Amino acid sequence: MRRTGLLLIVGAIAAAATLCVGAVAPGPSQGSAEIEQLKKEVATLRQRVEALEKQATENLLSGAGKVPPHWSRGEFNGVPYYICPLGATRQPTSEAKKQTPYNETPAPPQAVDNTVKP
Repeated sequence: MRRTGLLLIVGAIAAAATLCVGAVAPGPSQGSAEIEQLKKEVATLRQRVEALEKQATENLLSGAGKVPPHWSRGEFNGVPYYICPLGATRQPTSEAKKQTPYNETPAPPQAVDNTVKP
């Protein structure tokens, strides 16, 4: 009697496990549809990547060798370098401030309305 009960319980557990696995596992038609959809997505993504890579190389090739005119080129040990201004506007030397000699006092600062401050 114990043996029959034990076999009955083991059989019930095996049947329940088989039914659960069958319900969870996708069928062959559902899995193949998902695979086909993923293959289509991968193909479109590959096309986009190829187009973007082509565009990037075209942009790099079209901009190669162009240097802005306000940069000054130099060379050190055969390696070129460029001095790039950082947005400061150049002042003509005639408008540049003159340094005061060490033995003279500098001019007093002036306000916006050109009055001398004390």
